[in-house]
Amino acid sequence: MLWPGATELEVVTGTDPAETMIAVTPRGRSAARLPDLGTGMVVGGKVRHPPGSVHAVVGGHTYRISPGVFWQVHAGAAAALLSAVLDLAGRCAGLSVVDLYAGAGLFSVPLADAVGRSGSVLAVERDRRACADARHNGSTFPNLRVLEGDVTPAVLDSALGRPDIVVLDPAREGAGTAVMRALAAHAPTLRTLIYVSCDPSSFGRDVRVLLDEGWRVTALRAFDIFPMTEHVELVAGLAPPRGTGS
Repeated sequence: MLWPGATELEVVTGTDPAETMIAVTPRGRSAARLPDLGTGMVVGGKVRHPPGSVHAVVGGHTYRISPGVFWQVHAGAAAALLSAVLDLAGRCAGLSVVDLYAGAGLFSVPLADAVGRSGSVLAVERDRRACADARHNGSTFPNLRVLEGDVTPAVLDSALGRPDIVVLDPAREGAGTAVMRALAAHAPTLRTLIYVSCDPSSFGRDVRVLLDEGWRVTALRAFDIFPMTEHVELVAGLAPPRGTGS
């Protein structure tokens, strides 16, 4: 099938396979000539045919996912990773949680549920569309706040407060050593740090920063969610040096 004037296509389905959306990136300003497939069609960020988003149900929560917003490709990945993160977070009622690189709120929303009214969750995400989805997905949780911005040492120094738990799920390039050093500075209040990574190389570089400062890896799980490729997803729990955590 030909898609004249289109440079990129992204096909997304929700939990219900009947809910399908095709996001089209047009070439320049020319109007792409597109076939009518009877599905949602979003061209250059504008909805041409509804739906303009899809919905995924994970762990009893429904997530809206807009065009261009990251979501796990493997149908079972979101649930598996969420379960691993919640296991590492443990009983966290009343605690303060920070979710870095939060995307559409896969971890933020269930964590806001888990910490309850007396706890709080701060989700930090740089993508405007993902922030809008995260706010929508967590709209029933007044204890969830979404901060739009890059994850930088300055943001970690000024905006995090005194969290008990930090979750981070950066892109393939990882968080970087400067961000990890800024996170290490929160050791006096942190109970645990949960690192979700899709690249073992950048994960190893980042975790080395914490290990060199006396942190311990308390758990490490690997998930083969990219079948027949060399890629693997990691979920690790790290504890601050003894005598410094809350």
